[in-house]
Amino acid sequence: MSLCGWGLRKPGEPLPTIASGVAPRPAIFSPWLLHQSTRMGIADRESVEADFCAKQTLRGDLGLLLRSLFALSFFSPLTAASYSERLELFGIPFANSTLAEAVATILRAAVGAAGGPCTVFFVNPHCFNLANVRKDYRAALLQADLVYPDGSGLVLACRMLNTPLRENVNGTDLFPRLCLAAQEQGRSLYLLGGKPGIAERVKERMTGEFPGLKIVGTQHGYFNFKTESAQVIAAINVAAPDILLVAFGVPLQELWLIEHRDELKVPVRLAVGGLFDFYSGAIRRAPLWLREMGLEWVFRLMLEPRRMFHRYVIGNPRFLLAVWRYGRQRKRAGG
Repeated sequence: MSLCGWGLRKPGEPLPTIASGVAPRPAIFSPWLLHQSTRMGIADRESVEADFCAKQTLRGDLGLLLRSLFALSFFSPLTAASYSERLELFGIPFANSTLAEAVATILRAAVGAAGGPCTVFFVNPHCFNLANVRKDYRAALLQADLVYPDGSGLVLACRMLNTPLRENVNGTDLFPRLCLAAQEQGRSLYLLGGKPGIAERVKERMTGEFPGLKIVGTQHGYFNFKTESAQVIAAINVAAPDILLVAFGVPLQELWLIEHRDELKVPVRLAVGGLFDFYSGAIRRAPLWLREMGLEWVFRLMLEPRRMFHRYVIGNPRFLLAVWRYGRQRKRAGG
């Protein structure tokens, strides 16, 4: 047995296929165990382990060991045999899904299989903090057709409540998968939001990576919502996309989508927050080793300390304290 490398397999589980044809020695720590602990869900098991073992060094092993010990101190490996398809926190339900399942669900809705327009929101700890003090935003979340958990804070909260989360279904990891699936199925996208020029840069990048992807329109989010929304909605309806991505930020994007849900003639509407900033290159995303430990928020705090201080340094402890209290209330009520 090795310390780091190919992860342990359960009895009867197929062994990895490698070039030499010889089954590798099992290891106590593996990158897949680390990804499962923080519910990353961005790659399949064999590819992520094969990539690590192909480049394996003593320094890499030490890094994996330290990251794994840190992650396992706060999160837990994915071990439950069955899960509830829907979870709930502070009275707000959300889907207990994987990234692959979320993409498949969104694409089914894009062809009308959902039986009507589908509004999709993502919630992180900041969203729950906001929903606990803003009734209009909370009402918007409750009117969504699909809500997905976004961020390591939700993974930790679900562990605290003993309701295991399958994967961290954040929009940033979901977007390239959605683009690939849309390209393969011939579905079109419309990008709405961000500063002037940002959506166009996202379009240029994604159509470069996925040549068959159809992005039928872009529009920045710096328009007068009271006087220009009708004009923007008319342009979107003329372009007739299958999927609309709205990046105004929380809670503006959710409130806008609910307010205009009957005017929009788009099968699927997603509220995606700062997604365009990441894929346009305006904001760097955290390196993989930080994301593997569930610490992407630390990188955002380093990049924008003034803007993100209240959200993370004050908001994250407030959220976890609220989850702890919520769990105690549920136990008292027998829930």
